[in-house]
Amino acid sequence: MLNTLYAGIVGSLALATYTRAAIWSNLDSFSYFEVRNHPGSVRANSAYANNLELRRGPNAETYQYYLNASKLNEFEVSTLIEMFKELNRLIYFHGSGNDKNDVALPVSYDDPLILDGRYMEALKDLVHREIIRRVVYRSHPLRTMDSIRSAATCLINGDYECKTIAAYVLEWADAALAQPNFTDKPIMHLIKAKVYLTQGSTEKTHREMDNALELDPNRMYLHAEKAYLFIALEQYDTAEQVIRHAESLGVVNGFDAKEFQKLRDAIAYKKSLVQGQRP
Repeated sequence: MLNTLYAGIVGSLALATYTRAAIWSNLDSFSYFEVRNHPGSVRANSAYANNLELRRGPNAETYQYYLNASKLNEFEVSTLIEMFKELNRLIYFHGSGNDKNDVALPVSYDDPLILDGRYMEALKDLVHREIIRRVVYRSHPLRTMDSIRSAATCLINGDYECKTIAAYVLEWADAALAQPNFTDKPIMHLIKAKVYLTQGSTEKTHREMDNALELDPNRMYLHAEKAYLFIALEQYDTAEQVIRHAESLGVVNGFDAKEFQKLRDAIAYKKSLVQGQRP
């Protein structure tokens, strides 16, 4: 009887281990069981929403799980920005012929999603307002910075859901800059500079880059980014001047030196292409 009992215990443990391994080895099942077992977890809801988006493309269920996550933590803006982008995806693929004439527009960011063009545009504006509200009054500065930078990167990369969000990203960045206790305002200015660059506003690009460096003049990362912006504008000699000025400050470490060398290599390569095109 004892041998039978031990065998049963071992068999049960083996089955439990196999089941757990099967769940953990599959992203779909893992994210599903996580959100099922932890419905009050922001991370579980966000991860499941992201997994649904990867598997299905834009869909209402993904939006709902991002909404669930956003309501669980009112200090968080990343889930709201994901909601905003998911609305853009849904609008992009939504045919105007599917709209309904009798749909009342939403009044709050957490109103239920209705797959109607006018409704989703109005809902997107409400989500945008909630992002601003949280950034100004309640958000975690570090996660806010990462979320806004991620949205800016999406815009810079030309992803379809972010092609029209430049004005929104600038407003989010301005809201962060208006927060007295925001921890990294130079990066917010850098984000704005990059967004303005995508819009062809070179004067505003330079202004925001100067604002960033004025706040943190010895931060070599900012000097490298400024040089990169001039390379993007094909102003190679000016980019070299930026690098030399940064080196003259006397605070360049080994990592910075390698980064500046990469920039110089890029400048040399770009110049060689220009010279090769001359008759």
